[in-house]
Amino acid sequence: MVVLGYVLTVIGIITTVVGGIRFLIAAFEEGVWWGLGVLFFGIMTPIFLIVRFREAWPSTRTSLIGIALVAAGTFLRMWAGAA
Repeated sequence: MVVLGYVLTVIGIITTVVGGIRFLIAAFEEGVWWGLGVLFFGIMTPIFLIVRFREAWPSTRTSLIGIALVAAGTFLRMWAGAA
């Protein structure tokens, strides 16, 4: 189970990074200022998600799935390590 936990964690990290890159690409596709704002100012990320929900949601969903995989992998590693 520990190995499965590590595999899920690694897949989750990769999925989260891919979602973040796709989000950044979506911001740059909307405009250079959106892209730079999302890249350098953290507060712009939720603003972009709210204002341009249709463009930003697929990458956000990918990141959330990755976070869930990381959480599941961490849970499996902790649970199997305690047994």
